[in-house]
Parts: sequence; structure tokens; C-alpha cells
Amino acid sequence: TDNNYGDEFSQIDNGQVVWSGSDGNDTEIYFYNAITTVQLTNNDYVDDTPYISAGKVVWMGYDGNDGEIFLYDGTEVRQLTDNFHGDDSPRIDNGQVVWSGYDGTN
Repeated sequence: TDNNYGDEFSQIDNGQVVWSGSDGNDTEIYFYNAITTVQLTNNDYVDDTPYISAGKVVWMGYDGNDGEIFLYDGTEVRQLTDNFHGDDSPRIDNGQVVWSGYDGTN
């Protein structure tokens, strides 16, 4: 990166890199696929804690109420959760996604 904003939470897998970086308003998710950098998110809320495996990227995005989990599958971005409990710390391996989620009581 070469900008005036904070870039953090970088992860690398097989020469591909993902990170969270400010766009001047909030944080977005960026993906370097060994050829070019692609901005995976472009919204008005915080996207953070990205994780990459085999060209697939997961992260937590704040939807205005709480944290939700998102997946970039190499082609498109999909929202995996949509609830009123905080979901965070996603990981992906061999196409399987896990995350921690608050169940409302614990």
C-alpha cells in the first residue's frame, strides 16, 4: 500500500494478501491477488478482521446494528450471517467458514 491511511489486519496465503484499510471514512477490505489490488467492500460501515485461504476471503462487517460475516468466494461477495447478535473473528479453511457469535445470553 502507499496511502495516508491506516492499513491493518493483513493476512497472506499462497502469495495473495488481504487487509483492512481506511478509505477516509471507515475501513474497507482489500485483496491483492498477486497481480492487482481489488477493493472488496465499498460501504459506509466498518469492515474488519479479514482472513484468506485458497483465494477466498472472510471478514466481519458492521451492518449498522452489529457485526455480520461476509465471504468473497473469488467471484462475488456474499453475506453469510444476518442476525441481531454480534458475529466476529471469521476464519476459512478448505472452503469451510467458522466464526464466533454472541447468542444473546453468553
